Amino acid sequence: MKRIIVAIVVLLLALSATDISAQRRPKSKSAPKQPFAMLEQQPEPFQPTKVVERSADDPLTGKHNYYYEWVDLGLPSGLRWAACNYRASSPTDAGDYYGWGDSTPRVEYSREVSKSLGKDIGDISNNLAYDDVRKVLGRGWRIPTLDDFRELVTFCNSEYVEINGCYGMQFTSRVNGQSIFLPLTGYKENWNFMDAQVEGLYWTSTPHYEDNTDAHVYRFNSTLSGFGWAQRHLGLCLRPVMDYVKTEKIPATRAKENGHEWIDLGLPSGTCWALCNVDAVKPSQAGKLYAWGELASKTTYSAATSKYNDQRLGDISGNAKYDVATAKWGGLWRMPTAEEFHELLIYCDWVYEKLDGRWGVKLTSSINGATIFLPTTGYKWDNEIFNPNGCGNYWTSTQCRDNNSVHCYNYGAALGEMSSNAIHAGLAIRPVISKGSHVESPVSGITNDHEWVDLGLPSATKWATCNLGAEWPERPGSHYAWGEIYPINIKMKNRNSMERVHIYEGIAGDVRYDAATVAWGSEWQMPTREQFQELLDNCTWEWTRMCRSNGYKVTSKINGNWIFLPCGGTYSGTPYYEYEFAGDIDRYSAYWTSTPASKEYGDESYSLSFNYLDSGFYLGCGYRTRGYSIRPVTK
Repeated sequence: MKRIIVAIVVLLLALSATDISAQRRPKSKSAPKQPFAMLEQQPEPFQPTKVVERSADDPLTGKHNYYYEWVDLGLPSGLRWAACNYRASSPTDAGDYYGWGDSTPRVEYSREVSKSLGKDIGDISNNLAYDDVRKVLGRGWRIPTLDDFRELVTFCNSEYVEINGCYGMQFTSRVNGQSIFLPLTGYKENWNFMDAQVEGLYWTSTPHYEDNTDAHVYRFNSTLSGFGWAQRHLGLCLRPVMDYVKTEKIPATRAKENGHEWIDLGLPSGTCWALCNVDAVKPSQAGKLYAWGELASKTTYSAATSKYNDQRLGDISGNAKYDVATAKWGGLWRMPTAEEFHELLIYCDWVYEKLDGRWGVKLTSSINGATIFLPTTGYKWDNEIFNPNGCGNYWTSTQCRDNNSVHCYNYGAALGEMSSNAIHAGLAIRPVISKGSHVESPVSGITNDHEWVDLGLPSATKWATCNLGAEWPERPGSHYAWGEIYPINIKMKNRNSMERVHIYEGIAGDVRYDAATVAWGSEWQMPTREQFQELLDNCTWEWTRMCRSNGYKVTSKINGNWIFLPCGGTYSGTPYYEYEFAGDIDRYSAYWTSTPASKEYGDESYSLSFNYLDSGFYLGCGYRTRGYSIRPVTK
C-alpha cells in the first residue's frame, strides 16, 4: 500500500462563497491546448469561513432523500459527503459522467454539444439549471465547490488504496475518524473513455474565472493529488455533498379553509398547500383536468376549444373569473404561482411512491418535516388522456412569455421539473393559500403608496421597506438585469439590454433604465454606489432570519431605525431563459446600484452581494446580464 502526501492547494485569490458574479474578474483568455492543467501547489491549509455548531445528537452517517447515503466527517462547515459517486451503485463504482453544467450524461463529450462552454454562469452549485445533483436529489444535495474539496483535503488524511479490486483515494477524518472512498474514474472525451484505471477526476462547481471554457477539478493518481481545471465539455464524475441544515421548530400546522384542508410546510413565503387536488376527496385522487383559465372540464382540449388561446391574461391566481381553485373552493383558495411551485421544490425532498395503489410524488419539507402527496394525473390533449398513471402534470397560475403556453410542474418516475404546456391542454390543479406573519419594519413615511424608513443618514436618503416587486420586507421581489425596466423573466419585444453598452454615468432616475423610477414614480430611484456605501458606513449589519427568510437586518447607528434586506437569490444563467427561476434563495443575494463600472469593464456595474457562509458582503462589480434585486431609495 503506497501512502502519498496530499498536496493542499489554495487559489492565489481566495474564492469567497459570495456570489462570485458580483466580483470583478479578468477578461477571458483563450482555451488551453491541453484538456487538463494543474494549479501550482502551495503549502497553506484551507481556512474555513464559518464553523457549524452541531447538535450532540447528530448522527455520523445516514440517508437523505430516499436512498443516498451520507457521511459526516466532522468538517468545520458541517458539510456531509455522499458515500458514493453520483448515480453509482457502490463506493467503488464510478457512476455516470457529466460535462460541466450538463443536466444529463452524454453519448458524445465534445465542445459542440457542451451546455456551458463559453458561458459566464458563475458557480453552479445549487443552480437548478446546471446542478443535476441538486435538481434530482432535492434540497441539501449539490455539486461540491472548490472550497468544499479543499476543506476535505485539509481536514482529512488521504491514502491511495485498493478496495475490492478498485484503486482510489480514501479520506479519513482527523476529527472523528469517519472515511469516504473516491474511486479512479478516468474521463470521457468525444466518444472515447480514457485513463479509467489511472486517474481520478472529479468536477467541482467552481468555474475557472479567467476562462469560460474551463472549470476547477480535483485530480489524483497513484503519485499525486491536487487541484486544477479541465475543459467543460469533458465527461467527469461527480461526488455529491449535502449542507448541514438545522430543522426549524415550525409546527406543521394543519387546518381547514372553507371546508378544504391545508398544511403549513414551513416555506419562507408562508404559502400553505392543500392536501388534495381540485375535485378530489383524498390525496391519492387526481381530480378533474382543466384547460388553463377555464372553470369547467370538457371533452376536447384543443386550441380551437380554448377560451383564452393567444390571449394575454398574465397571472390569474385568485381571480375567480379564471382561477378554478378560487371559483370552486372559495375563501382564500387560489392556484399557485410559478414562483410558489418552484419554492415548494426548493424546500422539499421528493420520493416517487404509491399511495392507495396510485403512483405519485411525496414531497417532504426539509424545514419542518410536513408532507403532501401529488398523485399522477396525466394530461389531456384533444380527446385523449396521456400517461394518467405514470406522470403528474400541474398548472401554475403564471402565463409564459408566449401567450399560448403556461408554466407548470411535470414529473415522472425519474425526474420532476418546472416546464410549460400549451394553454389548451388539460392539467390538474393543486390549490394553495397564503398564511403566516410578515416582517413589520419601522415606517417613517409613504411616497407614491410605497413605505420608506428614515435611517438618519447624512445624505438624507430614505430607504424603501421592501424590494422592488415585493409586498413584504422578507420577500425577494422581482429580479432585474442592470438597466432593464422589466423583470428578467418577462419577455418583451424591445428590451433595452445594457450588455456591452458603454455607459459611464449613473442611471438613477432615468426612465429609460431605472426600474425603480418606472415602477414607483419619479420620486423613487435605484440607489447609487455611494448611497450603498453610506448604508455600510452608518449602519450595523446583522445576518439573521426573519419570518422564515435569511438576510441582513441593517440598523442605523444614528437613530436605531432598521430595514431588512432578504437573501433572495440571483438569476445567473442565460438571461430571459423561459423556465429559469432565481437560484440560491436564502443562500446568496445581490442588489444592483445605479452606478456603472469604469470604461475598462464596460459590461459591468456595481452591486452589493452577500452570502450565508461568511455573513460578509461585497460592494463590487457584476455582469449586467445577471438578475439581481433592487431596493429603491427616495429623498
